[in-house]
Amino acid sequence: SNLFYLWTSVMANSEEKDMMGTDFGLASRCALSFGSRGRGLFVADTTDSNMMAIPLSSVVIVVDDTTSEEARTAMETIYNNWDKVHGVKPADSIMNALLNSSWAKDWRAAIGVLWARMACESWKVYCKKWMPQRDEISSLYIASDKELDELQADDQKQMALGAQRMLNEAWDTISKDPCMADLKGISKEDFEWAYCMVHSRCFGAELIPGVQAAFVAPGLDMVNHSFLPNSKYVCNFQQGHFMLQWNPNGAEMPVPIMDREVTVSYGPTLPNVLLAVKYGFVDPENPNGHLPMDVLKPAFHALQPGPIAEALEQYKNKAGELVRLRVIHNALGHLQKRTAPLEPVSMGEVQQGLGVIIELKKLIQKQPTTIEEDEAELKKDDLNARVRTCIECRLDKKMLWQGCLDVLNIWLTRVRAHQPGKLMPRLD
Repeated sequence: SNLFYLWTSVMANSEEKDMMGTDFGLASRCALSFGSRGRGLFVADTTDSNMMAIPLSSVVIVVDDTTSEEARTAMETIYNNWDKVHGVKPADSIMNALLNSSWAKDWRAAIGVLWARMACESWKVYCKKWMPQRDEISSLYIASDKELDELQADDQKQMALGAQRMLNEAWDTISKDPCMADLKGISKEDFEWAYCMVHSRCFGAELIPGVQAAFVAPGLDMVNHSFLPNSKYVCNFQQGHFMLQWNPNGAEMPVPIMDREVTVSYGPTLPNVLLAVKYGFVDPENPNGHLPMDVLKPAFHALQPGPIAEALEQYKNKAGELVRLRVIHNALGHLQKRTAPLEPVSMGEVQQGLGVIIELKKLIQKQPTTIEEDEAELKKDDLNARVRTCIECRLDKKMLWQGCLDVLNIWLTRVRAHQPGKLMPRLD
């Protein structure tokens, strides 16, 4: 392989260089830096599509199907190599837990992370310096009831509480398992930390042909999410590496672009509330948003798509909320007729569109805080990580509603302008 240790030449200081040195065997063509998504990985060399690689003997791995003999054999091979490289190997109780067919994959991966942090010095250092500590976790798996109130949405709060119940169920089961004796005093708080790390830093790929697995890989886990990703994860079991590769069929150029952030998709259909719960962030470019059915109801699949498209184009040209243009387009799609012959907009259609505008205005006005107030809150330095996530989530929702309202107001103005002499319904 022509991979090389570029990482050590681009880190900001010697402490970082030492931490990401050869203990993990990490090879990289990426630089660690900050961009619009926070800290992430950026292309620092364009000579090859392999952006990063790490030996499987430094990666926590669990397979999807623990009943597969091929999968079990592959897992045993990998963890035997851990012993050769790091001088540690899971105890039988830990190995049994990693291959426990009755446990969900995220439970087993959390056990693997806890074992690696305890048993392997390199992992211990990595977890301490490069993974968030428990009080820094921004995902809502461990948010308090008071913190979840900041969502200003009971349905979203209940979704987060449901996710927390799944975490608690995992701990209730695992805490009674024999593997606990070999994890040496792991507490519920430790397990919650590991569970959150797995959900925010674990990625899937094929371990061997036909065997899917989840990987927690130091260094490679710093890649950020995008709904238009340019990279992907690949496992080469024969060469013994887990890799982050530039995807020639991705959203950007077929070859790496210098200084471009390297991104993967955490889930192409996830709405922002699920990103907040699982990963602790909100993506303003997320196309997976919708308007409440009560808002859509007055004109559900009732409006001609042409005038809506023209209003969206005018909104775009007037420098509207461009970052949310896709999600506004998608959310308004539920108002458009599935089949719509070209015809003048009727008075009934206008009345239906007005009904949506009225419902949107009522929805925005009844929120406990405004967009401006939420934006001011987010400028505060003393917000804890999970409160910040909740405020970002509620603000994102309001920004979508406001963007849809702005487009519909443009639609209404244009419709009125094209209907001279008619007594049009008014919004009072």
